[in-house]
Amino acid sequence: MTISDYLPEDHRPIYGTSVRPEQFKHIDAPPEQGWRINCLTKQGDRGEFTITLANDVEQAPERDELSPSSQLATCDVVVDGEQRSVKHPYSKRIGGLATVADWYDAIAIEDAKGHESEHNSPWSGQDLESAFSRMEHNIVAYGRDEIAVESFSSAAEISKWLEDALSTTQVKAEVWKVRNAFEAEKISDQTMLRRFKDDEVDGWAPIPFSTSYISQDWMEHAFGDKKYSPFVHIRMLGAQREQLEADYALSWNQLTEEGDLTRNDSPLESGSDDWLVIRVLDSDVALPLPWPGANIEVHHDEDGAQVGIDVLVTDVRDRANRKQRAWESEWGRFLDERITLTDTEIAEGINRAESELQALIEEEK
Repeated sequence: MTISDYLPEDHRPIYGTSVRPEQFKHIDAPPEQGWRINCLTKQGDRGEFTITLANDVEQAPERDELSPSSQLATCDVVVDGEQRSVKHPYSKRIGGLATVADWYDAIAIEDAKGHESEHNSPWSGQDLESAFSRMEHNIVAYGRDEIAVESFSSAAEISKWLEDALSTTQVKAEVWKVRNAFEAEKISDQTMLRRFKDDEVDGWAPIPFSTSYISQDWMEHAFGDKKYSPFVHIRMLGAQREQLEADYALSWNQLTEEGDLTRNDSPLESGSDDWLVIRVLDSDVALPLPWPGANIEVHHDEDGAQVGIDVLVTDVRDRANRKQRAWESEWGRFLDERITLTDTEIAEGINRAESELQALIEEEK
C-alpha cells in the first residue's frame, strides 16, 4: 500500500511544502514496514525522514483494523548522520505513536518551514549585523516555542528545554518535582491558586492545589474547557525586571515550607511522582506543571523585553493546533507575502471569507 492509502479522504495538504505522497518510498523489510523520504527540515537542512508502522501490540486497541488511516506509527529523521525523533505537529510531543497522517503532516510542515527559511529577510538572524539591521528598520525579534512535557522523563530534562527556550531573554526559570505538598483531606486546608502582580499576591482563584491529586486529571478538570490556564508574563528592561503578572500560580516560598522539592534526573511516573512546578527565579511565582497532560509555551517579543511562559492542556492544544494548521492550509497563499494574487483570486477569497463569516454568525444565533 502507498502512503496515500493511510491518509483520510478529507486530508488537506500543507501549504508551502514540496512534499507529495508519491515521493515517499515504501519500506518492506519485515518486521519493519513504512515509508521514507528525503526533504528539508525546518532549519533548512536535508534530512531523511522515516515513518515506521507500529506492530500489532503497539497499535491502539480501539483502532479500526479495516481503516489504514487509524494505524499508528513512529517518525524519526536523520540529518548529517544523527538521528532524532520528530515533534508531533499538533500535540507538540517529541516522538511517540501517532497516525500516519499526522506524521505525514509533521514532515510536510518541516519541509515548508525549511523552504520558508530560504527566503528569510536579512535581519532575521541572531548575529550582531542582523540585530543592527533590525534596529535600523525598527524591527524587533520575536519567537514562540511549545513542547509537551511528556516528551521528557525527568524534571531536569524539562528544565534544560526551558533554559534553551529562554536563552535569548534575560528571564530565568527552573523545573522542580514536588511531593507531599498541601495533602490535607479537607479542601479548605489545601492551598488555592493565586494571582501575582510583581511580588505581591493580587487575588485568588477558587481552584485548590494538592499533590494528592493525579496531576493530569487535575489539569483537565481545572482548565480543560477554559480559555485560561497558568501563566507568567514578564517585561524586562535590560537585565532588570520591570513588571511581572502571573495567574493560577503557587507561592514558591510556601511550596518550600509545605512540600518536598527535588530537581534531578530521577524518572517521572504518571499517577505518582507526576507533579512539577516551574519556578521563575527572582520571584515568588511557581506555575503548577502536570506530567503528563501539559504543554509549556514560551513566547518573547521586542528583542526579549516581553517574555511569557504558559502552561497549557495538551489535548486542548492538539485540537487548537489542528484548527490553526487547517486555516493556514486554506489561506496560506493569501498570507504569503511573496505571492501576488490575481484579481480573480482576491474576489474568490473575499466571497469565501464572507461565506465563512456568515456561517459563524448563523452558529451563534
